[in-house]
Amino acid sequence: MTVLNYMAKQREKIVARHSGETFLLAGDEAVEVKCRTTRDILREIDCLPGLNVRERLTAGIREFS
Repeated sequence: MTVLNYMAKQREKIVARHSGETFLLAGDEAVEVKCRTTRDILREIDCLPGLNVRERLTAGIREFS
């Protein structure tokens, strides 16, 4: 294996390890953006106090378990 092949393999490993990650760049700073599914967001909403769960269920938004 040549040095160039080794570097290509290492590059592929790094790209595969970080696929799906999203970063916002602001000047010299990079912030990772966490991607969440709709199910996770709805679970968080269901846990918030004061929300009308019954009304949301009758409106067609189902609670995920």
